[in-house]
Amino acid sequence: MGPFPPSSGYLYCLLTIDYVLKWVEAMPCRNNDNTTIVKFLKANVPSRLVYGKACHLLVDPEHKAYWVVKSLNFDLKAAGLNRKLQLSEIEDLRNDAYENSRIYKAKMKSAHDKQILRKEFEPNQRVHHYDSRLHLHPGKLRSRWTSPYVVKIVFPNVSIEFTDPTDGRVFKVNG
Repeated sequence: MGPFPPSSGYLYCLLTIDYVLKWVEAMPCRNNDNTTIVKFLKANVPSRLVYGKACHLLVDPEHKAYWVVKSLNFDLKAAGLNRKLQLSEIEDLRNDAYENSRIYKAKMKSAHDKQILRKEFEPNQRVHHYDSRLHLHPGKLRSRWTSPYVVKIVFPNVSIEFTDPTDGRVFKVNG
């Protein structure tokens, strides 16, 4: 990628992404020719495939890759099957973790919902109303509870109609 504004003489960035292993490797470059890319690939990619991490090898990377294939008895299908098995095991672990977190969230929600107390309202009862609207500049210590109101009607679906005793305005809210 590049050219970018120069930083310590580097103008380009070489980026390698392995979507299966979720591995990203980036290296700053002074130029964007093929020798830089070959040098990067020989230094990093085979060691990632064989060892799972970047390292400098004492043995030629091609020989190390050859030795790994030979140890698998040249059976690329068995190696591919083993890798698919490992990926499916990782997917199973991920699914189990997701299911466990979903169960935990459901249990915590039920525990918190048990703490909610239902309030029964009766006509002519005096109540305060909580103003839940968004105020951009509410004031530092301004209370969001508004003056006492008088309950007028309690509906079966838990909604309440109350009046303001100062000016007679009627409000309908969910209980």
